[in-house]
Amino acid sequence: MSTTPRLDTLAASGTNRVFERVRLADGHTLTLKIQAGSATAEEVFLFDGLDAPETEAWENQDDWEIWLTGGSLDDGPLYLEVPVQAVRALIEEHGGEHAEQDRRTYRVTVEADSREDAEARYLADGVEVASETDSTSVESVTQDQQ
Repeated sequence: MSTTPRLDTLAASGTNRVFERVRLADGHTLTLKIQAGSATAEEVFLFDGLDAPETEAWENQDDWEIWLTGGSLDDGPLYLEVPVQAVRALIEEHGGEHAEQDRRTYRVTVEADSREDAEARYLADGVEVASETDSTSVESVTQDQQ
């Protein structure tokens, strides 16, 4: 059984020139653009906390594209022309894909005096209820330095 069924599907059918998200088993996330049947992803974006291996497959990094399109270099790096096998290896290194690929993830910014204050005030039990039928869990907290 494959540990990368979502990646396999995206590689086979393509992403229609838009970024598609892949959640990893350990909570990290990446997005990618790929043409149907291609052995190479055109673009792979690694969200905060996910680092690319220092291999030739991940050398073609494009920080300028993120900056020029209004993103922040702190949001994560964008890699160009990454072999699907290298993306698969990265996913497997993090335990494979998360079982819940369709679950929405959010990046939330809260104002607080310290990380502890943010956790105490906003993340007391690690779960924020969004509605009676949907809840979100907090997988990590980062504090922006100003």
